[in-house]
Amino acid sequence: MDPVPTSPVVVPQRGLNGIVKWLLIGVGVLVLVGGSFGLGMRLKSSPTACPICTNPESISDSWSFQPLSPTQAKSYAQTKDFNLVLLPVEGSRVGTSIEVEEKISAGGGAIYQGSTDPMISPDLSKTAYIKDNQLWLISADGKEKVQVTRERPVSGLGPWSLDSKYVVFYSVGETLKGAFMGMLVEETRTFDQNKFPQGVFLADTVTGKVIWLSPLDNVVVWVSPTKLLTLIDANQAPTAGYIVFDIEKFEADTKTAGSGFAEWFYPQISTSISGKWALSLGRTGNESGTENYTKIVVADYPATEGVVVEEGRWAYIQKPIISPNGSKLLFRKYDVVNGPVYVQYWDGNSVRKIVDGEPEAWVDDNQFIYRVGEKFDKYLLYDLTSGQSKPLN
Repeated sequence: MDPVPTSPVVVPQRGLNGIVKWLLIGVGVLVLVGGSFGLGMRLKSSPTACPICTNPESISDSWSFQPLSPTQAKSYAQTKDFNLVLLPVEGSRVGTSIEVEEKISAGGGAIYQGSTDPMISPDLSKTAYIKDNQLWLISADGKEKVQVTRERPVSGLGPWSLDSKYVVFYSVGETLKGAFMGMLVEETRTFDQNKFPQGVFLADTVTGKVIWLSPLDNVVVWVSPTKLLTLIDANQAPTAGYIVFDIEKFEADTKTAGSGFAEWFYPQISTSISGKWALSLGRTGNESGTENYTKIVVADYPATEGVVVEEGRWAYIQKPIISPNGSKLLFRKYDVVNGPVYVQYWDGNSVRKIVDGEPEAWVDDNQFIYRVGEKFDKYLLYDLTSGQSKPLN
């Protein structure tokens, strides 16, 4: 196989010497793992020649994989008893479940450090998942799957790029073994750090190459098909620094994100390929509760001020999901703590409750997926034109 492309700038390889930092956020149980690799001292200007680069001698041919064949099929994915199930969202198979893989990883992860749940590409053409600590890809129709990694321990999956080309994944070695590793990788296993570089990686699903971005850490979201918003010194939230990292130029821009998030606690961000993004910006409050506040904003990237879609108490409005063309928005809302949850819909002008349940993803600019039920395990497809829902499982 061809070797993995290397970065324009090469620096000595660094080990993963960060300390895993834990945070717990109320409303449900969210395990927040921060971490710093000392990047804050090295990213002073904008843009900066990347100090986060691949050592070409550490990359072997085993880092290449066979890409999936292109497909027009679209499906969503869920886990059922740790089995991967695909839910077609178009054509005659809508409403049928396709069980395609057994005993995958699910249900774990950490904010900005990856999840063990399957990750569906934005175009719904493929799904990334972890099985036996390895990264796999499967096509939307379930007819084709490929193994991306073979010996590398994959600890979590990050976001897909907006064009569905790249998926972020994390590989954590023995230096971070402990509570975090106990959740995501069997504690009995050890890994040779010198043999397997650790940190953040990109799987290029078009070329079949793997790009090492270590020691980049805390990937938040893609802000364009080739740029990642990442968090530095996550344990210092809300004063942590954000950088925009260009994976083609291998440059880190420390100024574009600026201080727009400085006063907000772990913003929830949804981006669109149109250049619009949606932000849930919240303060967890002080002892008197007067600062318990959240607003959901739609703006042109990288602005954090724009149209305020809704305001409310922290955690009562969450999870903004912007449509592909950036003109519409879904988000989750509670009226009371532990009360019924429902999907709020913004059409670009006004907001209304559209259906009970939890919003999941847009299929296109007119259809979205949501889930209902006591365990939120029933998935439905909603059509904005007809106002009708169809069960997906």
